[in-house]
Parts: sequence; structure tokens; C-alpha cells
Amino acid sequence: MKFSVFKKRVHLVIGALMICTSSVFAQATKDFATNGSFEDFQLGVLAGNDLGWVFNINANGASSTFEIVDEAHDDDGKALKVTFGAFNNGDDWNIEAVNEDLLVKAGDTYIATVWLKADTTSRTARFYIGLPESGGWSRYEQFDSGLDTVWTKYEIEYTATAFDEQNMMRFAIPMNFASNVGGTIYIDNLQVIGPDPEGAQNTNGSFEDAELTEQADTASIDGWTFELQDTGDATFAIVDDVVKDGDRALRVDIAAQGANDWSIQAINELFPVEFGVTYTFSAWAKASESGATANFTVGNPSFTEFGRINNSEVSLTTDWQEFSFQFQAGAEDTVGRAPIHLSMTGNVGKSIWIDSVRVQKPIEPEETFEPIARDKPKFLGNVYSAAQAPRFEEYWNQVTPENAGKWGSVEGTRDVMNWSQMDAAANLARENGFPFKFHVLVWGNQQPTWIKSLSPSEQLEEIEEWFEAVAERYPDLDWIEVVNEPLHDPPNNSGANSGTSDSGGYIDALGGNGETGWDWIITSFQMARDIFPDSVKLIINDYSILGNTQNTANYITIINLLKDRGLIDGIGVQAHAFSTKFANVSQLEFSLNQLAATGLPIQITELDIDGFPSGSDAQSDQTQLEEYERIFPLMWEHTSVEGITLWGWRDGHWRSEQEAYIMRPSEEERPALTWLRTYVEETEVVVSNEDEAIEKPLGYSLFQNYPNPFNPTTQISYSIPSVSDVKLTVYDVTGRQIQVLVNAQQAAGTHSVSLNAINLSSGVYFYEIIAGSYREVKRMTLIK
Repeated sequence: MKFSVFKKRVHLVIGALMICTSSVFAQATKDFATNGSFEDFQLGVLAGNDLGWVFNINANGASSTFEIVDEAHDDDGKALKVTFGAFNNGDDWNIEAVNEDLLVKAGDTYIATVWLKADTTSRTARFYIGLPESGGWSRYEQFDSGLDTVWTKYEIEYTATAFDEQNMMRFAIPMNFASNVGGTIYIDNLQVIGPDPEGAQNTNGSFEDAELTEQADTASIDGWTFELQDTGDATFAIVDDVVKDGDRALRVDIAAQGANDWSIQAINELFPVEFGVTYTFSAWAKASESGATANFTVGNPSFTEFGRINNSEVSLTTDWQEFSFQFQAGAEDTVGRAPIHLSMTGNVGKSIWIDSVRVQKPIEPEETFEPIARDKPKFLGNVYSAAQAPRFEEYWNQVTPENAGKWGSVEGTRDVMNWSQMDAAANLARENGFPFKFHVLVWGNQQPTWIKSLSPSEQLEEIEEWFEAVAERYPDLDWIEVVNEPLHDPPNNSGANSGTSDSGGYIDALGGNGETGWDWIITSFQMARDIFPDSVKLIINDYSILGNTQNTANYITIINLLKDRGLIDGIGVQAHAFSTKFANVSQLEFSLNQLAATGLPIQITELDIDGFPSGSDAQSDQTQLEEYERIFPLMWEHTSVEGITLWGWRDGHWRSEQEAYIMRPSEEERPALTWLRTYVEETEVVVSNEDEAIEKPLGYSLFQNYPNPFNPTTQISYSIPSVSDVKLTVYDVTGRQIQVLVNAQQAAGTHSVSLNAINLSSGVYFYEIIAGSYREVKRMTLIK
């Protein structure tokens, strides 16, 4: 890691920067930072994250104001101004500006530069580049850097790791320091310069980095060598009056022919080559008169040719023409050169112009991924956290925050709310049209430590404020887990919670056990029903239910108490490996059937399946794969299960030590994930929530979808009085078939399926049911 500081009291114009990838050649570069000069922002105080930046403004008691101002270092007239309030004596990143999602390549070296100034010389900042999990962060002056009152440039040189490439690198400026309280720091003109993967491999092919000349000095033109041999005579000049692209071109005036074609030549050198890669050489050329010719070639420094155009001379005209060919380097070659030969009889007395010489690697199309359960009536989601977020939308289509929605994470300090990670999870769901579930309102773990010391009446007030704060910030939730793990971890001070500080201790504030034995749960759900919009579905969640007959019975007792009062909309059952692997399939199925008999939809809320960490990689993969094959189809194909949420899928998983992740750090899918994709894509499933205690329907019915209008998901329900072949189809207003939602034989009862219209345009659509001789059509409206 290299670093340096440059100070100027006047504005500097910085020229093009070339990144040296070896001692002998350079290649095209680009700026990987997004909106590094803040030019895409409007002037004024910033309220959130956007436009390439993430701002941590007021985390964990620290306070600051981030504002776009017109006191800039560069010409765009904008800079970021950070005004500091309170310091929380915590992590430096509690006040921070982060430029995210830098798409870099492992092994490439990047130079990051950023300009800062402060109101006094006592202010402090840090500079990080990389990803924290990689262990490869570069830090300017190791940790802290004192700032100046004039614009000062800070520079870091960093080589990206495989982790950076896989997860997208970032540049961060943490500023939560006591020395900054009451002060101001300005930031501008962040650049992260590195090799352009889509750019030309050769240097200065368009001559833009050369000065205009009457007769070129060969040593002064970056990337080019001009040679005259034996009797060949010509002058070389960089001109701007005749160009193909940009502002420069090479003009060669030929006075006399030499003994060989290469007696007059312009050589673009040196550029990197790799064995087995097919490159494209291209160049534009024209002549002052017809009859001129040229040879375009590529080879190595030992004069072994890789290829040339047509194996001979090409004719030039008075109009610009593009010439190109493909070539491959030899097995031992690492660099190449591109000589252009001009010593031909027909060129004497003529001028030839050359421009836009490029040696291009093939651009490999990126493999595209879509959520595994796209177009399915059930969701297959995952947990959101920083470690689990990369490429989330390429595999999963439902979002649950892992820890960000737990009360202790949000309100660790009384009346100081930290929504940053919750907002990130909600935005991921909203931007992709994924259902979003809040986890969790009431629990006996990860609760604010300060609430235990309050009286029951004060606790109840705080619980109500907590509910109201969530409802106000996230009114468009699909589901909310009101109570988590009531059988195993209630918010009390007894049993396993007697010695803990974060168990809440507020069970009595909610009514304690009361007459029903579970009054505190009923109170929690009643409060949620009163506070949250009707569109938000209320669910309960617990572990060690599946496969455990007694726990299932106890859980159903709670569920029925809530159901009788109209307070519950769904059942959540966790499926962690520590419980499911000890149950056989019959036991798991029995529990699901018992829960299904309540008539409520079931969600598998927290699924993870371990590998075999003490064995080889192959053994671990096989162990995990076999367990997925054993239990996942039972859950996925059960008609009362409306979706499954995995509790992590990447390294950083809460059961990483048990090798429960299904994506390796190298971005290679483990066999279980590959199987899961194939299985879900090929398996047709339906969702049907039947209450066994209710009589079968007396006739066929198709109900109006809910909600209607909708965006982007809606539920369509229907009833059939007997076993029937059912087909449910969606059409647009022209009668064109859009999607078949159901095409299967189904049992008598009331069934429900979900339509996800994320890929459809706003408008009117129709859905039709055909069951035996029964047919009915209804209309619905999608508004985006």
C-alpha cells in the first residue's frame, strides 16, 4: 500500500492517469467511483443514501449533518460538507461517507484520490479502500489523518482481492472522532482509477496523450515508436486538423521508399497479451490521394507475427476506412506490439493519417441470474445483512432482515433510533418488488438493555412507541413477526433469561400469563392489529416445532387463541438444522399437517442446513445436499406453505462454522444451491390453505383478487366443492395469455394463489378459472 499527500492553494487540472501493470507497458484506465464529485446531487441537506453514496449520519448516538454545497475543489461546483454534532465514543464509522459497489477485478491495482479540507487543522478523517471481510483494507497513514484548512489530496494505492471482486469494493471515509465535534469537513473529487476491462489494451491509440507537433519527437509520444531505416524517408506529426475520433491523429508524410515495407513504420508498443485469448486489432486510416497502401500487423518484440490484415498491403482512399483483424498470442508471449508499415512505392509524395488504433480483448457477456422462485406461487426468500446482501436479487425473491429489525438493534439507546440497516433491507425489497417481512417486534432476546429498569407501565408505553415507530416508518410491510419464540424465549427475567441483560423483562407489562396462560401474546397481537395497517399480515414465529409433537400442540394452542380473536394471519415455523436433522420426514409432515388444519398459511421462516465441517469439502457438500433433498421438497410442496426463507446463504452465515452456507466465498455454488435452483424451477406447486373444521364449499366460486388495485402482488382465491381439474389463467385486455397460475387437480376446498406482476405494465388484466364445466372471469387492475 502506498500513500501520499498533495497540497495546492489553487485549483489543479489533472491529466489522464495510466496505471502501470508491468514495468514495460501501460493500458487504458477508467474511474470506478460513482458520482465522486457529488455532481449528481442537488444542493442542500441530504436525507438518505443515493447516487453511488451511503451516508452514515447519526448512528448509535453520534450526530452530524451531510450537505451538498457549492464550495467545491473541482469545476462542477459541488462538494460534500459534513458538520459534526455529538461524538459517541464508539466506532469511527458511526459518521461516515462510503462510495459503494466498485466493480473491480482481483489482482488489478487501483489508485484512489480524494480532496478534503476542514475549518481548522485539528480535524481528523480516515481513508479505507476494499472490504472489511477481506482483511485487505488499505488505510491512509494506517489510521488517522489530520486535515488542513486548504484543499488537500489524499492518495491510496491498493490491489483488489478476490473478495473485493466478488462483493464489489468500496471506498470509505469514517469521521466519528472527538476532535471533529463542532467542526466542519469538506470532501470532493473522489476518483478510483484502475485498468478499464472494456478499454483498449494498447496505449494512446488515438494519440490524445501527445502534444501537437510539426515533426514528432519519437521519445515524447507516449506508447509509440517511429522508425526510419535504410533509404526510407518520412516525417511524423501529431495533428488536429484531420482526425477520425477525438482531437488528435498521426500524419505521416512519405518522401522516399526504403528497401522494405518496414523501412518506414509507426509502432504502437507495448501492450499485454494472454495465451488463448482472441484479440481484435482495429485502426482507421486515409491518404491525401488514391493509390496509397499500408500494412497493419501485430507481433511480439522478437518480430514473430501474431497476424496481419489480408497477409498483404491494404489500399487506402481519401476517406477514412476502418481496418481490423483478429489474432492470438503465442504460448510464451506476455506482451505485443503493433507496427504499421508504410514504405511502399505508391506512398511516395503522399500523406497518410492514422487514428483510433485499438487492441481489444473480447468482452465476455455476464451470466444473468433471476430469483429462483420467480413466477412461482410461493416465495423463496433469504435473510438480509451486509454479509448476505451481495447478488441477493439474483437468487431470492423475499426479504427478511436478520438482526436490523430487532428492537435492541434499532433503539440501543433510549429514543435514539438507528434504522440504517432496516432501511437497506426495505429498499432492497421495494426496488425489486419483493415481499418484505419485519423481524421482530416482541422477543426475549436482543432487546434494549435499558427497558428492564423501567416500571411495567413505562415499559408498556415504550412498547407502544416501538410498534408505532415501526408502523410509521414501514407502512407497506407484507408481514410482521409480532412475537418470536414464545415457547422458548419469552421476554421475561426467569429461567435462561434470569442472568441476561437483553431479554426485555417486560412480559408482565403485556399482561403476563393471565387467564389464558398466554395473555402477553394476545396483548402484543392486539396492539399490532390496532397500530399497523390492515394490509400488514401478522404472524407468529418459533423453532423446534417441526417434528416435535408436544411443541406443535402447544404452538397450536397459542395460534387458536389468536385466531379466535381475529388477531393472526399466518404461522411461522423455523427450520434450523439443529432441530430438523433429528426428525424423520413423517414427523415433519405430521407437524405441518397439524398446523395446516388451523386454516392459516404457513411460512418456513428460518431454514438452514449444515454441511460436515469435520470432513472433506466433498463430504460436507454431499451431507448438505442429501439433507436438502430430504426435507426441502416436503416443505416446498406442502400446499399450506406459502413460502420459505433461508436464514443465510453466504459465508458470514450465523452457522458458518457448521458450513451451512450454500455459496462459497469464491462465488461458486455448492451442490445444494445448484440442486435447489433446478428443483424449484422444475417443480410445479400451489398454495391452498384449508380449514379442516369448516365444511366443504357447496359450489364453485371465483373471488375478487385482493388487494385490487395492486402493485405488484395480489392474491386470487377460489372454491371448488369436489376434486376437480383446475386451470387458472391471467390475460391482458387483448386476450393474450400472460400466465397460467394453476393447472392441476385439486382437492375440495378454498384455494389461494399469488400473482407477482413485477414484469407487467400497469393496466387492466383478467383472470379466468375453468374447473370441470365451471368457468368464470374477473377483472383486476395493476397500478405501478
